Amino acid sequence: MPRITRTALAALLLPLGLLLAACNTGGAATSSPVTSASPPPSATAPASAEPSESAAASPSASPSGITLNQAVLQFEAQNDSGITGGAILTELDGGETAVTIGVVAVGFADPMPTHIHEGTCDDLDPTPKYPLNDVATGASNTVVEVGLDELLATPHAVNIHKSAAEASVYVACAEITR
Repeated sequence: MPRITRTALAALLLPLGLLLAACNTGGAATSSPVTSASPPPSATAPASAEPSESAAASPSASPSGITLNQAVLQFEAQNDSGITGGAILTELDGGETAVTIGVVAVGFADPMPTHIHEGTCDDLDPTPKYPLNDVATGASNTVVEVGLDELLATPHAVNIHKSAAEASVYVACAEITR
């Protein structure tokens, strides 16, 4: 696997894990506490109230230490869909952007068409600017041929539709911002 592909994949997986963890703790009470997957401190390590610099999570740095040009988005449910989740947009070499979407969509069995539109969630151009792979079983991954900085230069939003049969029903939207 080429190094740039490994780097991009690693860069997408770390923030996606953080995003999915955030989806499970979206402010609603849960029946069980959220626990950390990190190992317990060793008996010889000094206790510290502050996390070490290497342990601090950063959505803009990959495990290899390379700084990434990213935008992390949070979807707002529309039309009483109850959908929660987010997207991570990561600029790749060659003016492309990887779009990784993870949502919780209880009650939605059909794949949901997803696009990047010009405009904001409140004032969306109905004609898609960049098609994305459908959200199916809560996830979608697409590489679009546009740089992230270009998407950030003017208002754009990621929009999820109920289904191909009910494409006029919007179920979630997130504006592309930092």
